[in-house]
Amino acid sequence: MAGPRDRLTAPPGAAPLAEYLHHRIDEVLEFAAGQLRHLDDYAAHWHDDPGEMVRKEDKVAIETAMLLLVTGRIPGHRDGEAWRRLVDECVRRCRGGRVRCVIARHPRTVSSLGLGHLFLSALGCPDEDLDHLLENAVGTGQVGIEEHVPFRRLEFEWARRGAAHPAFAESGRAASKWRPEVSAIASDRDGLYATREDCYALTHTLMYATDFGVAGIPGIDAERLRSSIGSTICFALAIDDFDLLGELLLADAVLPGHASAAARCGWAVRTRVLDDRGALPGPTFRDAELAKQEPAGRAGYRFYHSYHTTYVDALLCAAVLSRRHHWFAPEPADGPRADEPQADDRRIRRIAGLAWPGGPRSGAAAALLDLCTRSIVPGARLGPLAETAIIEVVRRYDLVALRRILQEVRGSSIAESRSIAVATRFLANQTALATCLESPVTPRSKP
Repeated sequence: MAGPRDRLTAPPGAAPLAEYLHHRIDEVLEFAAGQLRHLDDYAAHWHDDPGEMVRKEDKVAIETAMLLLVTGRIPGHRDGEAWRRLVDECVRRCRGGRVRCVIARHPRTVSSLGLGHLFLSALGCPDEDLDHLLENAVGTGQVGIEEHVPFRRLEFEWARRGAAHPAFAESGRAASKWRPEVSAIASDRDGLYATREDCYALTHTLMYATDFGVAGIPGIDAERLRSSIGSTICFALAIDDFDLLGELLLADAVLPGHASAAARCGWAVRTRVLDDRGALPGPTFRDAELAKQEPAGRAGYRFYHSYHTTYVDALLCAAVLSRRHHWFAPEPADGPRADEPQADDRRIRRIAGLAWPGGPRSGAAAALLDLCTRSIVPGARLGPLAETAIIEVVRRYDLVALRRILQEVRGSSIAESRSIAVATRFLANQTALATCLESPVTPRSKP
């Protein structure tokens, strides 16, 4: 098993890293198998809207089937007891009587409730009766007519292609014509302006368009896209969201080329927190909400608000394994030249003091700062730390701290970087706003 530093620095081609990644996937499969057998008990304490056709337990089962589909591509994970139990659970839940009744009554649910069946079919678990039911649903002309965000249509297309069922062979509206140049990956993203919704659009688009790293996307600039992902990784670190962090790391890993400096820092933070806590915290988990649950409902609350983050981590490990460690090499520098380590250390400490007076309160920022100040993160440290700090001070609109951080990085290897240019322009825009607000407002004269 890889040691703590090996897992953080991820040496290219290292056998201990591969062993660690395989172990982590098995650990997540065991977690899922152990929890899904209690899913009916958990669901009794979950509150869905009365008219909800896709319930929380359906969502869990569908995403478990996706987990099986992606991790099952990695040799050695289809043979365990946990795998077999999960397949049985997913068959029972994704192909049960209620699912069949809802799809027959509401054909449009093929693109949501039907996904679990398509994932199982792609795994090699056919069901001809349900295939026929889905074919009938598609024949109504009602599949794919509702409004979806583009990456949801792409998700359905990805599942459809994997199942390879003739009912979905370019079935009119059900087959979306995805074009990368008008998708979420077409625009540059800056962590300073990011939202969770924008980040998830980016990650889901890349996952499905690349078939989780199996296929390329013709015509894209992978390094430009990787720069956007790196910036949003800093956003995820600033807001302490390990679910989003995992998806962004996965998005970086499915692209050709090597991990960015921000992705290396994100991986190191992920690994430090997982080692320290034994699990990655979900973004929607709240201690106060847990305390409000009835005793019988607390285990279900913990599971529902952590399972997705855990599943994403297994998908990330599978993507890294499929790249045969090429994602981690070579180690980049912050820019065209590397600063002296001592100069970086001084800057990092001063920037951290401006962003997190008294020390960071969040697990992600605290881990990032510790890893950077102790030089445990390989390659570049200053860029990701500075951008995360900038996002933190902008979130609380501390323009004085922002100005001082920008002064700190002058003359450094990141002084001419995109993230610093974006922050400099943001500060200039706020200064212009202040001038505008101080100006007297006069009514326009009539022509």
